Amino acid sequence: MKRGQVSFDFILAVIVALVFISGLQLLNTEIQQTQKFAAVRNQEKAIALQVHGIISTAKILDEAGAIVDIEYETVKMLVPGEAILSGCTIDLQNKQVIYNLNGTNVVTNIPDFDAGNLIIPNQVDCGDMLSITK
Repeated sequence: MKRGQVSFDFILAVIVALVFISGLQLLNTEIQQTQKFAAVRNQEKAIALQVHGIISTAKILDEAGAIVDIEYETVKMLVPGEAILSGCTIDLQNKQVIYNLNGTNVVTNIPDFDAGNLIIPNQVDCGDMLSITK
């Protein structure tokens, strides 16, 4: 082996190692994004079920003749790796929970409910109070 051959082999080995490391970093980034999306989707489903439950309970109380004046603090969205927890909206008019994750809206439908004569807001941000009255 000549002296120049060893340098070429070393450079080639370094390039292969850098490409391999870059591939691992890309895979890691994809895994993190998938985890964030799954966390958002699961929390949206939980929020949707909680909101559905509280509105259904309020309607049952109203139909039973009780005075309905409920203040319910909605759950804040916790996203792994995100410092700022904003962009989560509970849209009661369209029956959806919407979270903006990196410029993309992740939408979960709230199970269908009939508010009847209850007064509910059109939308509430996650973490804010949901007021239900009659």
